[in-house]
Amino acid sequence: MNYVRLAKELNDQFAALPLDERVALIAKKFPKAIFPTNFSTEDQLIAWAIINHGNRLKIVTTLNGLLLENAQTLRSITAEQYDIDIPAVKAVASDVWISGLRNEQLSANKSIEFAKWDDDRGVLQINPLADWTFDKLIKSIAEHEIPINPLFEFKAGSKIASPARRNAELNKQSIAA
Repeated sequence: MNYVRLAKELNDQFAALPLDERVALIAKKFPKAIFPTNFSTEDQLIAWAIINHGNRLKIVTTLNGLLLENAQTLRSITAEQYDIDIPAVKAVASDVWISGLRNEQLSANKSIEFAKWDDDRGVLQINPLADWTFDKLIKSIAEHEIPINPLFEFKAGSKIASPARRNAELNKQSIAA
């Protein structure tokens, strides 16, 4: 497979597509692509898009036993809410990865493409949120009531916090019982 050519095609196609169609296109072209999540806010949105539009692409975490308590809770909430398994793996075994990177997260002199072949790792990295702003991310999280890390909710305010905070509190209550 010529991943350099495929990356260029994706870069051209993604610019005109909304997130759901980007994820559907990834699933169609790369059905064995893997999404390694660290449960960031961006990753939670991508997980939602994969579950709803990505033909159940594989979602994994490489953080295994290193997940902080909030991330462990979020992993459980996400798995339960979407009825999925998020396996912990030591390494991602795929030549196509999906990432939650956004251009806005980088310094002004760097940018992220929608897709790029990484010769060093031998992987095609696809960034479906590359052109998303923080405001667009937060609005989508709120619109779809996607659970996010409670540490982020505190910074973002109560508007987007309620679904995830409610789920986290219910989870804590059930664990205590």
